[in-house]
Amino acid sequence: MNFPPPSHSADRDPVAIAIEKLLVEMQTTERSFRKESKGDSVTLHFGELESTGPTVDIALVRLANSMMDDPKLMSLLIHALEPHRRAVA
Repeated sequence: MNFPPPSHSADRDPVAIAIEKLLVEMQTTERSFRKESKGDSVTLHFGELESTGPTVDIALVRLANSMMDDPKLMSLLIHALEPHRRAVA
């Protein structure tokens, strides 16, 4: 299943929304962004990467953590999250 554009509801974490937006923008035929819901957990897939969490936001943060192992993905992720770092400082 393709992942829809990020929802911006008040109960969503802004960092998770930024990660989700980046993943949607980076989709290609080789790296599709997919979501599976099973019971009380959500599993996200981005290419070879996979993460699971009790909510979409937690699964997104865990997926972002996995992205840090790839220098190109890490650079894109850091750039996407930069505005949120400044907001906290």
